Amino acid sequence: EPFDVILLDLMMPDLNGFEVLARLKADSHTQNIPVIMISGNNKQEKVIQSLEIGAEDYLFKPVNALLLKVRINACIERKRAQARENFYSEQLKLEKKNSENLLLNILPPQIVDRINAGEKLIADHFDATTVLFSDLVGFTEISAQMEATELLRDLNSLFSRFDSLAKEH
Repeated sequence: EPFDVILLDLMMPDLNGFEVLARLKADSHTQNIPVIMISGNNKQEKVIQSLEIGAEDYLFKPVNALLLKVRINACIERKRAQARENFYSEQLKLEKKNSENLLLNILPPQIVDRINAGEKLIADHFDATTVLFSDLVGFTEISAQMEATELLRDLNSLFSRFDSLAKEH
């Protein structure tokens, strides 16, 4: 089980709390776990050093149980809020990618690039243009009797032929 919060004493037998904290913050598996430093050393430079290395908080011994509980709950709430923010950020990225894929399904990539670049009005000028209007007689009835993939294949073939004829003539 991953830890929600780590309570870390500054004075320990082998490594001091600063060294442990630095290792925790350097490890990708533990760097986001909030750490509350606890020490009998109430010198301001120790508090500052702990916070600079990455501690969330610093409490002096003897620790007030109610204060400790409040600080732990605050750390957990910040961690949960960060997790929610990360989740929504990933969802937003996914939706943006889906939106871009949808645009690429209906518009040429050059137009999508121009939209993404912030261009509001996209109207190019062409000196010579041909426009084909076509009515496929009985299309509604025919399409109702066809599978979607077969219909798309036939429409693609038809429009590819139109393109070929336009280029030829």
